[in-house]
This record gives sequence, structure tokens and C-alpha cells, in this order.
Amino acid sequence: ISVAGHTWTIGVHSLPEFDAQADKEKPRTVAAIGIGASLFFTLFVWMLVVGRTRAMQASQTIKQELAERQQAEQALRASEERFRSIFDYSKVGMNLLGPDYKYLKVNKAFSEMTGYSERELLTHDFKGITHSDDIELNSMWVNKLLAGEVNYFNIQKRYVCKNGGILHGDLTVSAMRDENGKFIYGIAIIQDITERVQTQQKLLMLSRAVENSPATVVITDLNGIIKYVNKKFTAITGYSFEEAIGQNPRILKSGKQSVDFYVQLWKTLLAGNEWHGEMCNKKKMANCILSRFPFLPSWTSKGKFPILSPSKRISPTRRKPKRPSGCRPTSIL
Repeated sequence: ISVAGHTWTIGVHSLPEFDAQADKEKPRTVAAIGIGASLFFTLFVWMLVVGRTRAMQASQTIKQELAERQQAEQALRASEERFRSIFDYSKVGMNLLGPDYKYLKVNKAFSEMTGYSERELLTHDFKGITHSDDIELNSMWVNKLLAGEVNYFNIQKRYVCKNGGILHGDLTVSAMRDENGKFIYGIAIIQDITERVQTQQKLLMLSRAVENSPATVVITDLNGIIKYVNKKFTAITGYSFEEAIGQNPRILKSGKQSVDFYVQLWKTLLAGNEWHGEMCNKKKMANCILSRFPFLPSWTSKGKFPILSPSKRISPTRRKPKRPSGCRPTSIL
């Protein structure tokens, strides 16, 4: 170092003790540096591997989600195609009902059932083709469906067809809702039960006619067990409906007819033929009554038949039959 024309030389030398100590610690220092470098390198490599692994896992997850979404979309399309096929080609009437009561879509069967074209039906709401006496009931259930009080309902109602005729339908409507529970549309299925209803009405009319017939009507099964008696039977014989059901007609047996008489009667019936004749029967209170019977075998779908036995009163003013002793002419009507 030069200062004011003078030059100094500064020398720095380590002490022998320091040099000895440094030489002693040098391997440790080098080892520490190496270990540190190795750890740093290992950590760096680990971070790269973990990052790559996570990236691959994320990529795999995305691929899986995309595959699942594609499968879900394919399943949805297949489901929609199946529903469309069922809707279009079903033999029962189907329609989609909007929240404004109007038809959104109708199938061919429903169009044929009502006589209206698809275009005509899409201009109607359900009230427009519903019998006036059934509108209130139908509206009540639709409103419950819209309000979320029920998810489906089933009723029987009458539709007014285009030609003015009445169609009796068994109607089931199910609600389709979004993820928030809001009503989107209703799926309605209508089965034509007009023939069944008309048959039931005829059976009811026939039942009332039989029940109130002036002739006694007794119906038994193939074993001769009484299954039905009408009011006239109970009035004439003194047996109530409950007392007669499950009994055998022999409760009316007076003992005035021979065994061969009954054998011939059942032989005729079991052959599927009608039997006509007169017999003296006993009332509940033991006195006898003389009646004229046609016994009618009625075949069922299984080949067996109940026996329908209406009896007719024998009027003493019209005929004085030769009857067994102890019998008076009257009627098991």
C-alpha cells in the first residue's frame, strides 16, 4: 500500500494451529456440503416426481370424468329413445301435460281414443275434452301435482270424444321435476276402460233385476252349495240371506220327493241340460210349499257351472195340481 510516497506490504498468514484445525475439519465440511447437495437434489427430484404424478392423476381423473359424462349422455340418449319409442307406439293413450294444463305432446293411441288429431289436441287443455262432471276432480289432483303435494295420482274419468261419445279412462299422471323440485311436465297414461265400465253397469242392472225379481232365485255351485239367494227367497222360505249362504238346498227338502227324483234332477243338470218340474219344499217354519222350478246350468270359462234355480208360483186359481199330501200351492219366488 503506498501512502505519501511510502510503501507498505501487508501479509496475512494463518496460524499453524488454524491450519491444522482446518485440515482436520476439511473432510467433514466436504461431506456436509455433499450431503446437503444430495438432499437438495433428492428433494428436487422428489418434487418433480410428485408433480408429475399429480399431473397424471389429474389427467386420469379428467379422462374418467369425460368418459363417465359420455356414458351418461349415451345412457340419457338411449333412455330418451326408449321413452320416445314407448310413447309413440304404446297401445295405451299417453300425453305430456304442461303446468298450464295444456297438452305438450300426445301419442297416436290417445289421438285414436278421443277421435282428435294430434294438432287438435295440442290446442286443448285437459278440461276441453273432459266430461263436465269430472273436471273438478281432475283439476283438484292436477293442482296437487303442481303444488308438489303428490308426485302422482290415479283416477277414473270420462273424456268427451270428438264425435260426442263418452270414453271412460283409467288415468295415471306422474310429475317430472327439475333438480329444485319445480314441476316441468306431467306424464299421463290413459287406459280405455269403456267396455269394462259398460259391462259393470249391465251386471249391476242385471243384479238389481235378479235381487228384486218376483221369482225366487237360488244360485249354487257344482257341489250344490248355495252361493246366492234373492229377496223373494228369504221372504217365502223364512231363511235370511246369511242363513241360506253356504247351505245345501236340502234345507228345503220336505221328504215328499223320492231319492230317484233328485238323482234324475242332478243327472240332467250335470249333463248340461235344463230341468223343469214341480217339487214340494219345506219352509223354515216346517210348513210345505209347492213350486215349479226350472233349474238352469250356467257354464263358466273353466267348464264348471253354478246352478241357477228360479222358481215360479203355482196359482191354485190357474191350476189345481195333484200334489203330495200336506203341501199347499204357493211360491218360492
